[in-house]
Amino acid sequence: MTTIQLDQVLLILGVALAANTIGGVGATVIAVLTQENRHGRAIAQRQREHQQEMADAQRTYQREKAALTQEIATLKGQMVILVQLLQARNVLTPGDAMQITSNRTDGVYTAMVRLFNKESLEILAADVGLSIEDIPDGGQPVVALRLMQEAQRLGKYDELVNAIQRARPNAVLT
Repeated sequence: MTTIQLDQVLLILGVALAANTIGGVGATVIAVLTQENRHGRAIAQRQREHQQEMADAQRTYQREKAALTQEIATLKGQMVILVQLLQARNVLTPGDAMQITSNRTDGVYTAMVRLFNKESLEILAADVGLSIEDIPDGGQPVVALRLMQEAQRLGKYDELVNAIQRARPNAVLT
């Protein structure tokens, strides 16, 4: 029974008891139904509280996830800047820099090799303000690698990634 139905039954039984039509059995039934009604209300209250706690936990999780995602993005950006500074001071070779940032660049390199031919890499480079004419010819995979390295060296890596995404919106760069 729902809370409303129990309330109606209690009202009817209360009226009947007051009229002395059902006697002691009626009083026992009313007591049992009253207890059942209180129990049902307590369960409903606990369910509402649990749902609220779950909603609060979900909101907290989403906030913390967003904050961590932002922090990771910031740290990745700082890592790229640090690698560029170390390269500029000749502390890191381009190969070392690629190895350090490989988790970020693997998807970009793969997309460049799979989705761009040498001519489209030239257009991509021009979009970022780079030229592949200065890159020694070694085939399209070598040009893609050198273009990435040059973009990193000049601090234009994010521009390169954005240009790839504009040129090939469905490219997976992770």
